[in-house]
Amino acid sequence: MRIDLYCVYSVLPMLASTLAILSGCSTVTLPAAADSRNTLTPAIWKNEIADLADPAIDWSSFGDDVLAELIEQALSNNPDITTAVESLNASRLALDEARANRNLVYSVTGSAGADRIRDFSTTESYGISAVASYEVDVWGRQADNVTVAELGIVQAEASLLTTRISLAAEVADAYYSLRVQDERLNLQREALQFALRQQQQIQARHRAGIIAGIELNNQEVEIQRLRAGIEDLEGSRSLEEDRLAVLTGRPPQDFRLPGIASLALPAIRLAPETPAEVLRVRPDIRVAETRLRVSEVRFEQAKKAFYPTITLSGSTGLASDALNDLVTDSSWTWGIGADLVTTLFDNGARSRGVESARIGAAQSLAAYRGTILSALQDVEGALNQQEVNLRQFEIRQLQLAAQERLTRETEARYRVGAVSGFELVRQQRSLILQREQILNTRLAGIRATIRLFRAVGIAP
Repeated sequence: MRIDLYCVYSVLPMLASTLAILSGCSTVTLPAAADSRNTLTPAIWKNEIADLADPAIDWSSFGDDVLAELIEQALSNNPDITTAVESLNASRLALDEARANRNLVYSVTGSAGADRIRDFSTTESYGISAVASYEVDVWGRQADNVTVAELGIVQAEASLLTTRISLAAEVADAYYSLRVQDERLNLQREALQFALRQQQQIQARHRAGIIAGIELNNQEVEIQRLRAGIEDLEGSRSLEEDRLAVLTGRPPQDFRLPGIASLALPAIRLAPETPAEVLRVRPDIRVAETRLRVSEVRFEQAKKAFYPTITLSGSTGLASDALNDLVTDSSWTWGIGADLVTTLFDNGARSRGVESARIGAAQSLAAYRGTILSALQDVEGALNQQEVNLRQFEIRQLQLAAQERLTRETEARYRVGAVSGFELVRQQRSLILQREQILNTRLAGIRATIRLFRAVGIAP
């Protein structure tokens, strides 16, 4: 029988002396990280929001079934969602691996061989052994790995939520951009039909000698301008349609979204909670917080690299010079032991590792502060855009009403010959322009709401 026994207690003097030597090598510390959220977060928003709508608004508040279906398709088929989901699965697998590494490791080994020596005799050997080993987590390295893996899941979940919010916002933006293009096309087509009818009247008046040919030519120029504008709008609509197709995970060649006869743009105004509440739910803030925490754990792990690794092991098996004696009692062997492994000199590799981890933690802290500031800017900018858009819309409505009155008066005067066809065309162009500006203002308002949905972290 062969006994290979190392008493764990015999390791302690060596461990104490090693720690005494290395204790001065891991004294680098991180600067105390202030609570950036509390430091940077104001008590209230700069813009007054008391007159805004109830904050209990979500993506269904747009009240558009087609938009809701497109968002659902994007959340199911977009490749970015698949990537984020698989990242979450990988994080869960990493956690399982980190937890498994804290358990006993078992292995079984079988061997058979023959050695021929100088006198041409042959020595045979046979054996089978089972080994179990366990790393004693004295310094918490394995626990740190589990913590990092758990934080990885939190980060992956927040990243998936960020992807969902961003995707819903992009789909909504593309959808309403396309719908506004539809309405502008309707306006231009109506204007073209009106111009064609007016051309017939001008031709009749020209044949009667009432007006000069220049007005006829001017009307033809206006008709061709409208046709060119329609072609441009159809091209822009096709681009938005292709954008929607890609967002929903479909080839642009197979995607068609029929036009609409009229557009009802929703008027939604969102009132976010306090800045502290908004930052608490925003997923990108959670991602930045998680990365900061991971960098701090990595820094502590880099410091712990100075300390030795202690492993307990035990083995049992059978060994014999003859195969037929392998299963006898005399061939049984066993052993237990403890290993202490440390590196005394590594040319500064571990010190550089600590400094690198410290730099990484400092960068994560700066990134976290930057994410908070960007989040506050996003919300404040969206709130300001809502307020500006509301005032602009009121002004645009007054402008449109005035232009409609002016155009009607010009048409009446043109019929009695009081103004030229040039003036009528000019006023009709202005009327179309005012109507398009109303549409653009409404679209800007919707985009402000979408931006605010994204800024406050409303998930679809």
